[in-house]
Amino acid sequence: MCFTIVFKWINKHSIIYSYTINIATLVKILRVIISVNMEVNSMTILFALLILAALLVILLFTVKSKVDFVFDTTASDMHVTLFWLYPLLKSVIRRENNMLVADIYLLNRRFLTKRINQKLPSTGNTNILKSINPTDIHVDTRYGFRDPFVTGLATSAITMASEYFNVESLNQRPDFLAINDYISLDATARLNLGRSLLKLI
Repeated sequence: MCFTIVFKWINKHSIIYSYTINIATLVKILRVIISVNMEVNSMTILFALLILAALLVILLFTVKSKVDFVFDTTASDMHVTLFWLYPLLKSVIRRENNMLVADIYLLNRRFLTKRINQKLPSTGNTNILKSINPTDIHVDTRYGFRDPFVTGLATSAITMASEYFNVESLNQRPDFLAINDYISLDATARLNLGRSLLKLI
């Protein structure tokens, strides 16, 4: 069965015109129009996503992230927090049940938790820190040992390490009269995520 629509109109000379449209043909035309619009919309969305991805890659190499490292033996706390374009991205690496766990947040909402393999590369910790090249390093530390001699050694070791890693500011408060051994360290730094990831891969 074929359905048609007939259009009729009269011009100024009173001549009657008519035009017949087949419904099936009209449906085909509408489908073509809709499919074209969907393709255009899909291409627009894909193009926008590509631009966004390229922008994020550029920012990854140009905008430095902030890293905060906390180590406190008294509170049994050790964690590293990384901020990049905060609150867009935040990552917290913490110790849980003798394992390292990474929590990743997007817009302050946690969307991924993953255990980290604690095996270190053959290059070692020192070379890793040198390769990622942290800058603008600030260290605030308090520590004390029951043996004052050990406290003195720790003071010298921290001073030499700060010169090796080009620490911008170092505030250390050794306790030579400590009753119990303890270490409290709070360090911040800036890090280029793009370059660091390329060097670690």
